[in-house]
Amino acid sequence: MNPLVESKSDAGEKVEVRLQAVLALLSGEPADDVQARFNISRSSLCEYKRRALDAMREALKDQKRGPHHPHNRLTEEEEASVKMMCERHPTLSSYQVKELLGEMRQLRELFSECETGSNCRA
Repeated sequence: MNPLVESKSDAGEKVEVRLQAVLALLSGEPADDVQARFNISRSSLCEYKRRALDAMREALKDQKRGPHHPHNRLTEEEEASVKMMCERHPTLSSYQVKELLGEMRQLRELFSECETGSNCRA
């Protein structure tokens, strides 16, 4: 059998045994009984318990909800081009400005492809 597969299943079994040992310890069983039943040293058992409690504290902390950054954030260059377009054409709606900028972006990409010589469609 593949040694990688065996090691993954062994690692999963180890984690499960450690989890059951920590749960038994937290449920009030004496450490000596847990240590004997799961064949884990006392120092390792204390370390697993400490790590489990740290992970639970971290999991129960308040977390900021929602996105951590705006989804429609523009780069400075994009913002400048939008501002310039709005100043040049003050009567255009936001939808018309967006459409014009999209067309300009496509043209810019087309010209940059032609300059580099790759995939020129013109």
